[in-house]
Amino acid sequence: MTSANPSLFVNIPEGLQTTSQEFIAVALNADGSQNSATNPAQTGSVISVFVNGLATDPDIALEPLQLYAGGGWSVTNFSQTNPFVLEVDLQIPSSPVSFACQPPNTSVCTATFEIFDLNSYLIGSQSGSTEGLAFGAEVYVTQ
Repeated sequence: MTSANPSLFVNIPEGLQTTSQEFIAVALNADGSQNSATNPAQTGSVISVFVNGLATDPDIALEPLQLYAGGGWSVTNFSQTNPFVLEVDLQIPSSPVSFACQPPNTSVCTATFEIFDLNSYLIGSQSGSTEGLAFGAEVYVTQ
């Protein structure tokens, strides 16, 4: 077996100026445009983020990948765009509870998401095993 070390494609903002000091994900909004502070996604919409490090040897039979997201987010779809990159579609929660707006009452906020590989998470929750694979970042949203 090969070990997996998943990570998201991210932009590292100058000085990490995001509210929670997370990285900003390289993400596409529902219309295919790049997510940014000047082009945020709408709450409730679907964005696409890109993950690497989950590629496996095609000759090794592994359990099918099962992804889920916490905090009101949901994984709506994922697909292998090439042997090394997985595109994950996430629905942004409609509730602004998970959003960080700075300064208060601004219309553009950051929203933190986390994605888990369900198979490794369940295996990792067993006694004596390592923690399951999880990765996360922030995207820009507007309310």
